[in-house]
Amino acid sequence: MSLAKEFKASTQIFQEANNAYLKKDYKAAQGLYSEILIKDPLNAVALTNAALTEFQLGQKYLALGLLRKALHNSPELEEAHSGLKFISAQVPSAHSTAETSNFEKLRNLFLVSVPQWAYFALSILCFAAAGWILISYVERRKRALETERAVPSAPWIGILISILFLSFLCLFTLKVYDNSVIRGTIIEEQVALQTAPGENQVTILNLAGGQEVKVVSEVQEWAQVLAAGKPAGWVKKSSLLMTR
Repeated sequence: MSLAKEFKASTQIFQEANNAYLKKDYKAAQGLYSEILIKDPLNAVALTNAALTEFQLGQKYLALGLLRKALHNSPELEEAHSGLKFISAQVPSAHSTAETSNFEKLRNLFLVSVPQWAYFALSILCFAAAGWILISYVERRKRALETERAVPSAPWIGILISILFLSFLCLFTLKVYDNSVIRGTIIEEQVALQTAPGENQVTILNLAGGQEVKVVSEVQEWAQVLAAGKPAGWVKKSSLLMTR
């Protein structure tokens, strides 16, 4: 199939899925969105629509995971933010994050909603602007000293832009780190956190559905996860939706 025909077919399936959702035929919409995501698993719009469909079918924890995955791929997608906010309000455990550190607070404020390229672009722009202003100032100061004229005042705008450059650079670095962290969402009502991978291991405690966890390592069908304020433990991968 040519690229043009494949694109047309995908567009048609997407439209059919949207129509099915609007008609409240959620099962049909679920199947169609799944078909789209098999071919394009990072499609943030399809992930968002699939999440809303799953929510209508009573799968609120899976819906949360799909929305988090959508935002990982497209942090600026407003529909995903709105959906996540709406569903999270109905799931208390959704507010339990993988970390409880200051980094998590900073992440929620500055990293989740901003794509990595944006901080990179802002860093480059500020670097270029600050560099031009400061180099111009050095040249003017040099000429003033050579001609024994008054030295120009400090380039406060250039200094301010330099501070902004450092800030955006730090945020870009943090965004790169955050994107390297593997996270997942518990998609079952309750999951046993075990001391080791495998069946019939000692249970440490239970994790609630909708909670976001940090995936530390993986062994076959098991994942070692870290939840907020809890020790690391093992859960089945089938109980997780990897959001990044």
